[in-house]
Amino acid sequence: MNDNYKLGYENGRCDILRELKVEITKQSEPLLQKVLKEGTVTKYNSGQLDAINEISKWCINKVEKMEEAND
Repeated sequence: MNDNYKLGYENGRCDILRELKVEITKQSEPLLQKVLKEGTVTKYNSGQLDAINEISKWCINKVEKMEEAND
């Protein structure tokens, strides 16, 4: 593989992870609004929000590492 192909591949992976984070955020907003509106947090809601936050953090961390490697 040439360097241009590798860079394009890595940039594509970064873009996909960024899109995943956006989609996760879109899904978390209604859940967070529901929790705030009801004023109670169930174990189920808490677990969902925790999972969403962990996946989001993972995406951000991966993108940062990929960008550092490409610099």
